[in-house]
Amino acid sequence: MVGMTREQAIASIGYPLTSENASLDAPMWRIWRSSRGEYDLNFGPDGRVKSISGDDSVTPLVIYQPGH
Repeated sequence: MVGMTREQAIASIGYPLTSENASLDAPMWRIWRSSRGEYDLNFGPDGRVKSISGDDSVTPLVIYQPGH
């Protein structure tokens, strides 16, 4: 997902919860994979995902890793 635009992220994972994210223009979106697993999409000034951070049990499930 790194490098995706906001629109591509929405198409890929759906809209982020409005209760956790006040604006789609925010530099960070908190996303819930499950009731116990959350991660953050961090956007750069160009509006593209620059990094994904979160719980170690969740990020390997949402970050593309070729060959794994």
